[in-house]
Amino acid sequence: MRLNAIVLTLGLAACAGGTSTPDDSETPPASTPPSQTVGCDGTEAVVQFETSDGVTLEADHRTATTANAGAVVLFHMIPPSNDRSGFPDHVRQAFADLGLSVLNVDRRGAGGSGGVAIDAYEGPGALADAEAALTYLMSPDRGCAVDPSRVVLVGASNGSTTTLDYAASHEAGLPDVAGLIFLSPGTYTENQTSISDHSATLEALPIQWLYPTNEPYSDIYAPGPDGWEFIQRGTQHGTQMFDGSDLEADTLVDMTRFLDEYAG
Repeated sequence: MRLNAIVLTLGLAACAGGTSTPDDSETPPASTPPSQTVGCDGTEAVVQFETSDGVTLEADHRTATTANAGAVVLFHMIPPSNDRSGFPDHVRQAFADLGLSVLNVDRRGAGGSGGVAIDAYEGPGALADAEAALTYLMSPDRGCAVDPSRVVLVGASNGSTTTLDYAASHEAGLPDVAGLIFLSPGTYTENQTSISDHSATLEALPIQWLYPTNEPYSDIYAPGPDGWEFIQRGTQHGTQMFDGSDLEADTLVDMTRFLDEYAG
């Protein structure tokens, strides 16, 4: 197993808004050694960790309030025009209220992360980003341990590329995921990984497909095996579903129900 270098930056993250640029305008706090532990206090910190190919990623990590809790890892829409602020603070808090650890990742080429944007969804970089995030969560240096059997990945738009790549094939020693949530998947979801080529693995995996009425891609796979749930509503794409309307409320009901079942 590759052990990716991990750097933790302590300090509360600013609440994320709806813009496509990071909300953390202040100079990041000084880095602490990788051995620095994080308590189970439910606070959110800006953290950094390194991928296997040497790219430093930045994320918001909101810890659970108890050890050995489940976790949800969030991957935003296409970089660089989108970043982790696509998952706003109140959405992350709704997931944390389930008792989960919440890791909200700036994919490479976006926000506070290094790297080239196109590598986040074309080629091996998509998988490397997810593996780095899971390596960070599973590190014993974290202090507030995560249950490796209860981790769900959420991918918005072509963030679903990253989640599918990891679910289909990841580095030995990293945990299998307990489920996936696709927010507006599309043909880009299968840039590296064909769903049909990995049917044995994926058909046994709970997947929630949330998508607007004007995007027919998901219908190709509906109704799917047991454990696949298809929910079509509205016309907002990806994290644009978090628009403060009834669409957002309904979407959060569906997502939190799924997360509570498979990660909570």
